[in-house]
Amino acid sequence: MAEADVEEIEALKAEFEWILQEEVNIVLQQLQDIMLECSKRFPHSFSDQENLVKTDKLILNSTSSTSTPEQIKVLATMSGDSISHADIALRIPKHPGTTLRTIVQNAASGSSSRFKRRQQPDDCSATAHTTTTKHEV
Repeated sequence: MAEADVEEIEALKAEFEWILQEEVNIVLQQLQDIMLECSKRFPHSFSDQENLVKTDKLILNSTSSTSTPEQIKVLATMSGDSISHADIALRIPKHPGTTLRTIVQNAASGSSSRFKRRQQPDDCSATAHTTTTKHEV
């Protein structure tokens, strides 16, 4: 019986050494590859790793159509998979000279306030009415 226990212990030691030499390095390399891919997609910086997130600027315009005459224009800045800044302007033909504008900004990129709203006075002398709203996310 003691001889069977010794053989089992030797087999377990050999299996443990095989796992350490063959499997652990492969799994650690796979984990490192996954972490690098995640660091490219999310806007986080690590102390020993440079920030690999690419920023893209997108311009989105509405297509001209008789069924939807509204005009919308969006300028968006993407950092990885998230929107870090967006400027949305909407013109409605029913109210000529009126522009609704919203700015969405990532809280890490700057301003101290959470919400700002500016509106030009709506008097008889003004030909255009602009509403600007700023949001931080």
